[in-house]
Amino acid sequence: MKVLAATFGSLQVFPVYFIVKRASRSGTAALLASFSVLTVRSDYQMLSWGGYANIAGLLIVSVLVYFVMTDRPVLSAIFSAALALTHHLSFLLALAVLVPYFVMLFWEKKIIPKAFVGLIAGSALAYAAFYWFALVPILEFYSKFAPVYDQSLYVTPYILEQVGPLLLLFGALGFILSFVHDGRRFAEGKEVLIIWAIVPVLSAFAYLSGVQWHGVRWIHFMPQQFIVWSGIALSHLRERKFLVVLFIFLFGIQLIGTIQGYYNDILEYVR
Repeated sequence: MKVLAATFGSLQVFPVYFIVKRASRSGTAALLASFSVLTVRSDYQMLSWGGYANIAGLLIVSVLVYFVMTDRPVLSAIFSAALALTHHLSFLLALAVLVPYFVMLFWEKKIIPKAFVGLIAGSALAYAAFYWFALVPILEFYSKFAPVYDQSLYVTPYILEQVGPLLLLFGALGFILSFVHDGRRFAEGKEVLIIWAIVPVLSAFAYLSGVQWHGVRWIHFMPQQFIVWSGIALSHLRERKFLVVLFIFLFGIQLIGTIQGYYNDILEYVR
């Protein structure tokens, strides 16, 4: 099972590549961003405690986001149904990202994307197949499953450990450079990517407003978005060869450190 989960984790490089390439129109930036997927500690850490469905959910979420960006209704339906039947929390994240995105598109442009119809159809299919008898118990579980520890002591250190300062820095740089380069139009074509980046961060720190759920669980949904925005940052910096080389060097070191940190777990699932 670990080998299968590791395969799903490594396959994330493909949707990340296509998302970054579409958002930045830079194949080089997309390639470097997809390389950084392999350096993030979060997936390795999930393998160590059995978060296999979570890893599969991450892959499906990223694929679903790409098909929403390209407005593919049939594929959006298939992957939204697959996501709902694979990992509940990932599906809730997708809804928290995509529903506001579709509402915003309708409000600003008075259009209903075909992908929205696909999302509704896929969700309805999943509900008919499974959730019609399990939805209430699942919602009850998440609403009552409150942590018994002080989350303020764990959330920020866990973000620094599992997402990493490098990814946080380059992801934030992607936002800043996009705004500097495009001004108020920086969000055009990237709306879903902005919402996708914001939702897990707000969810992780929701304890500050009194929400009682495990904020650390949402941290595992952060790396993909920061990787995408790191790729967007690189698209603005691609003419500066030194910075591109520095990115490869720093994330190469991070990859070595990550593999060393989870060396025993890696050996265990490749034997």
